Amino acid sequence: MRVSAAGQSQDFTFDTTGRSYADMGWVARSWSFSAVAATTTLEFRSLTQSPLLGWGAALDNVSVTVIPEPGTWALMLGGLLAVAGMARRRNACATAGADAGGHSASRAPATC
Repeated sequence: MRVSAAGQSQDFTFDTTGRSYADMGWVARSWSFSAVAATTTLEFRSLTQSPLLGWGAALDNVSVTVIPEPGTWALMLGGLLAVAGMARRRNACATAGADAGGHSASRAPATC
């Protein structure tokens, strides 16, 4: 069987010796590919040659998992760092305001 998507493909084989409809001998296979657009067609094609044309592999439980690209991770990390920086600044401003309390005239007010 050939699996293809986004201009990439992978061939898989399966030994049918001793297998029947009652005992298919299911095996798990995985394949990774990178989509090049917002939508991508995933194709499954039999590699069985004539005279058995039309008797291809059986499929069950096909799933596709989205894994963010490194750029997406970097953007998310940057956002988290910005939020943490804002929280730290807010905490520093609150602490500076509480410490000053109007008691020290020589201390410059915190810039918040």
